[in-house]
Amino acid sequence: METRQPRWQSRSEEQKAIVAISNELIDEIESADLVTISAPMYNFGVPSTLKSYFDYIARAGRTFKYTETGPVGLLNKNAYVFVTSGSFLADSPMDHQIPYLNTFLGFVGIEVKHTFIAGGQAMGEVGEEAFNKAKVQIAAQTVS
Repeated sequence: METRQPRWQSRSEEQKAIVAISNELIDEIESADLVTISAPMYNFGVPSTLKSYFDYIARAGRTFKYTETGPVGLLNKNAYVFVTSGSFLADSPMDHQIPYLNTFLGFVGIEVKHTFIAGGQAMGEVGEEAFNKAKVQIAAQTVS
């Protein structure tokens, strides 16, 4: 009977380089006391670079695990999320940004303590008012 190598031992050099980046990013987030995420809305979602970062840190057995009752996040961190958009889409059917962030962060075991929203950034004065309101909310927040 032929024995097979574990999958990780048969990775190409390119795959090993990708895993090394992933390991570094996971090490970084595991050592963080607090996580902050800043995410502008791009085309109803998060920027592709943030999505790519999430792809690098989502690792079964390291940042989450599968159980009989579903996935469980392993990071056990708190986060503050800062979001902006050109219009006012938060809490609307067109908001794929905040629900996605909450879902992903919860999946890896990061609890969102507060989300600060500055919508209307492409709408002049009302956007500036929303930004200033978010700054006041941030200043008033006690980080724990």
